[in-house]
Amino acid sequence: MMLDPYYRALFNNPVYGICRADSLGKLVDVNEALFSMLGYASAEELVGAGVTINSFGNSAEWTRLFEARPLEGELLYTELDWPCKDGSTIKVRVSGRQVADDRGSVQGYQLIVENIDQQRAVEEQLRRVAHTDALTGLPNYRSLQNALEAEIRRSERTNREFSVLLLDLDDMKRINDEYGHLHGNRALVRVSDIIRQCCRSVDTPARFGGDEFAVVLPETANPQAWQLAIRIFNVLNAEPEKPKLSVSLGCATYRMDGQSSEDLLQAADKALYEMKNGRQLQLFVAEKLQIVKSDSSEDSNP
Repeated sequence: MMLDPYYRALFNNPVYGICRADSLGKLVDVNEALFSMLGYASAEELVGAGVTINSFGNSAEWTRLFEARPLEGELLYTELDWPCKDGSTIKVRVSGRQVADDRGSVQGYQLIVENIDQQRAVEEQLRRVAHTDALTGLPNYRSLQNALEAEIRRSERTNREFSVLLLDLDDMKRINDEYGHLHGNRALVRVSDIIRQCCRSVDTPARFGGDEFAVVLPETANPQAWQLAIRIFNVLNAEPEKPKLSVSLGCATYRMDGQSSEDLLQAADKALYEMKNGRQLQLFVAEKLQIVKSDSSEDSNP
């Protein structure tokens, strides 16, 4: 079979599997990307295994791929489960064409194979990176905004409250100056771990930015949101690791403090700085604890 120069030019592509099969569908030529994709050690091992393209998928899929006449500019492909050497399967996207002689007799096939599982894993990793804070592993500001908008839409349907809690790590500059920036980063990770530990599975903790964190609390009224704040404060206060850390807190509740994500964050931020600048954290939390206790007979969640 005469080798197409375009096929040969593609053959060394490190991303896509490229292969050639004879008229019976038996693989006779494969590139490194393909044999690695399928778990073989070499091209010779894969070709020697007697693999045929007809064993991948069914005849209807191959007929559609090779015999359908595509519109101009259209690329035909089919998605198949291809078996690997170890018996597992991977999802691949296959495009290709028949190679015929001057009389129209089929001489073989040329295929381009793309690992969809690998592609989807990369896409998922990119999504995680785009929505996750690199230092703490918490959702980032973009994810926080998405969670707030989702809760606003849900509250509009259910007519139920939700709250957002803001937390600010106190004395971050002092920690960096006295202990160094590595300890400053460690302090942020410590706070994020405690927030994550104290949250419910339905809550969305996030790094708001810098030394600030936020938690979106679905179907949670203001007094119950302070229960989480107190829980975080108590766990942080009992932590033995040095330097000792403390946080300032602010809370806002949907409709009572605002009806947009911007209004809620501004209200929570205002409450946080009123607490930070007005009194000791312990006294402020003690006052909130009394509010929670007086309200607990009405609602014991979360």
